[in-house]
Amino acid sequence: MHSGDWRWLAVALLTLAMTACGGTSRTNALPEITLETDEGFYDLVFRIRDYGQRADGTTMFRAYGIHEGQTVGVTVVLGSAWERVSLGADLPSAFQGTVELRSLGVESDALLNVMDQLYGTKLHPKAMKPATVFTGITLEGNPRDVSRGVVKIKLFFEPDDEARYAELYANIDLPGGKLYVNEKDIDYRTPVIKALARPRAGG
Repeated sequence: MHSGDWRWLAVALLTLAMTACGGTSRTNALPEITLETDEGFYDLVFRIRDYGQRADGTTMFRAYGIHEGQTVGVTVVLGSAWERVSLGADLPSAFQGTVELRSLGVESDALLNVMDQLYGTKLHPKAMKPATVFTGITLEGNPRDVSRGVVKIKLFFEPDDEARYAELYANIDLPGGKLYVNEKDIDYRTPVIKALARPRAGG
């Protein structure tokens, strides 16, 4: 077993021990993912099931939820390099790096279809891409160590085609065992689905 695998196993065992002791992940019950806000946005909440820091410096966790009795989920990978950036003279500094949303397979395909239904985009995606990379800028917390507290990240999907540009929020509450994927603007609904969807054959 490689050294990185040992590190991942150690973190997984620690998480399991914390669960058994009533620590940060007190229950494995999966939440209903849909939280509709007063503004009409659909914010999604998931239970973090697995978490680890890998040998390449990335942080990865898997998060799952339930929608109408169906299990849905996604893998989130925080890049290894987070640099401090200035957002303006009157604003606190932030971290900038990369965030990947990766497919778990069937659970992520189901999640994408649920998002398509909730958003009313009617794109009927067949499957989620293996991975979609976003630029991330923190609004709160330290992405270099998500175990210390809530980390709120604004996600930017920045393709060459400006018409496909999109934004999302990812709020990571590792101590509470929750991941939130929140809408930024309804105008980004179609670009978000297209960013995450696997291209159709011949498309």
